[in-house]
Amino acid sequence: MESTSILSFENAISLAHNALQSNGTETEVADCVAHALVLADADAQRSHGLERVPSYVEQLRSAKVNGQVKPTIRRVNPSSIEVVANDGFAFPAIELAIESLTDVCEEQGVAVAAIVGSHHCGVMGHPVEKLARAGFVSTMFANTPKAMAVAGGGRPILGTNPIAFACPRAGELDPLIIDTSLSTVARGKIVLAAKRGERVPEDWGVGPHGKPTTDPQEILEGGLNPVGGAKGSALALMVEILAGAFVRSNFGFQASSFFDGEGGPPHVGQLLICLNADEFNANFTEHVELLLREIEIEPNTRIPGARRLLSRNSAIRDGLEYSQDLIDSIKRLSKIK
Repeated sequence: MESTSILSFENAISLAHNALQSNGTETEVADCVAHALVLADADAQRSHGLERVPSYVEQLRSAKVNGQVKPTIRRVNPSSIEVVANDGFAFPAIELAIESLTDVCEEQGVAVAAIVGSHHCGVMGHPVEKLARAGFVSTMFANTPKAMAVAGGGRPILGTNPIAFACPRAGELDPLIIDTSLSTVARGKIVLAAKRGERVPEDWGVGPHGKPTTDPQEILEGGLNPVGGAKGSALALMVEILAGAFVRSNFGFQASSFFDGEGGPPHVGQLLICLNADEFNANFTEHVELLLREIEIEPNTRIPGARRLLSRNSAIRDGLEYSQDLIDSIKRLSKIK
């Protein structure tokens, strides 16, 4: 039976921070990245959590991601900002965008942030959740390295290209958070299953010859299935344009992998759109509750995002369980050879 240990939220952050800083990441950047990874674990989004540290370190060592740079920002026009990630980690660039988006949206009623030349952005529900907690409706789009074929095609061209949405709810209720990739499953879950030697459901992807398989390694050599077939691949194409062409960044088929140190920086993009609903409907949150209450009274239904917030509260209170092998491997990365 696999040995595990419980780490407090703070100790898990320290574990990741030390590994990142020991391998050339500036202190504030390491803080931001480590917090984002552990928050992903707390939300039960393990494929975006500490499992990423070894591949991040590999990319730091090969100069595929620059841990020393900080993002730069400029205001393009009254309602738009541009954040250049400079081929560093995405998380500091997203944080910088959020800081400006709230002010711009308060002033203009709508705000757009284009994040240029970026990297893996983790759980996209987190940035939109922050904006929703500040009182705004927000959406986010991100393209990722190729992993999914266009419906009817035989080779990966599109990324899994996640989209996220969040809006405030009435009173002290947590925001509504919708966060989903446009493949049947996130590629990180396939990678995690391959590392653990686990099988996956047959509808998650196809092998290199286009046939369904339960072997995650074969899916990594082939491609993921788009959610909803042609509709999913059409939405993924939309995201490629919004997060690639619109923000002067690589398309998925041009980007290098998020999972190893091979090739140059992935140089992908993200796009955040923030709306002040009060500009159109002073009773916006109460209006939203009419719909959500209809959903909540149905048996066997749940509001999107609720489960991850419950998981987060539990993790912060009780700590997070990690395999001892993962903890030990991350500790080893903190020792500079």
